[in-house]
Order: sequence, then C-alpha cells, then structure tokens
Amino acid sequence: MASHAILVMAGIWAVKVEGYRPTARDPWLALGLLNLYAVVMYPLNRLLGSNYLYVIDKPPTASILDYFPGWPWYILLIEPLAITLFLALYLPFRNSQAGRW
Repeated sequence: MASHAILVMAGIWAVKVEGYRPTARDPWLALGLLNLYAVVMYPLNRLLGSNYLYVIDKPPTASILDYFPGWPWYILLIEPLAITLFLALYLPFRNSQAGRW
C-alpha cells in the first residue's frame, strides 16, 4: 500500500512543486499507456502464474469487480471507468495556465 501512496504523493509533488499542468491529451495518453501495460502484463502473468492488474482473473478478495461480469468482460467495462477517472482528475486543470493553480 505504501507504493500506491507514493504514486499519489508523486502526482501532488509534480503539480505543487514542479508546476506541472496536465493537458487535454494526458488522460488519453494515460489510458493508452495503461492498456499497453495490461497487454504486456497478460503474457507475463501467464508465464509467472501471477495476476498483476487483474488481467487474468478477478481478485480473490472482495472488490468493486465483484459487481462486474466474469473475465474478459470486466476488463472491457473497466475501460470507461478508467477514462472517467482520468478525465475527472484532469478537470481541475482544464482552464489552468502554466504556473497558476
């Protein structure tokens, strides 16, 4: 869980300290990179017997994925959820100018 918290902190650092401002293209770029990562992880998961990104199966513990249909359909339903989240995270920056919050 610490690694997940560090990712959030890194995003806050980039905005607050480094002055980074995402562009309208960035949510779509993030979605593309996430999908590329998932495509790479699928054969690696098969090879290693792992389940990173849950591209092989749903997690064994209770999660939001319990409300989704089985594999591979839940992966297709997560796509619009992911882009909705990425766009929501971009919303505070949509009218920002470089250097302004």
